[in-house]
Amino acid sequence: PPCIAYVLNGEAVGDGWGTIVVLINPTRSRVVFQLPHGDFKVAVDANGVNLGQAASMVSHSKAVEPVSMAVLYSDR
Repeated sequence: PPCIAYVLNGEAVGDGWGTIVVLINPTRSRVVFQLPHGDFKVAVDANGVNLGQAASMVSHSKAVEPVSMAVLYSDR
């Protein structure tokens, strides 16, 4: 599928988020992305923005709803 995923090194530029993962699903179907090693907090997904202590955690994979995106991060 024409999905896009990329990883940013936030720590290298002094960002409070260590590793940032951006997942983009332009298709009309739900897509499961494989994640880099580690645990990630979900900052943004189809359910909205969720920053802080209440952010849900994922590891190994993340499902992204149709025509949406997700932004995940790990703490430094």
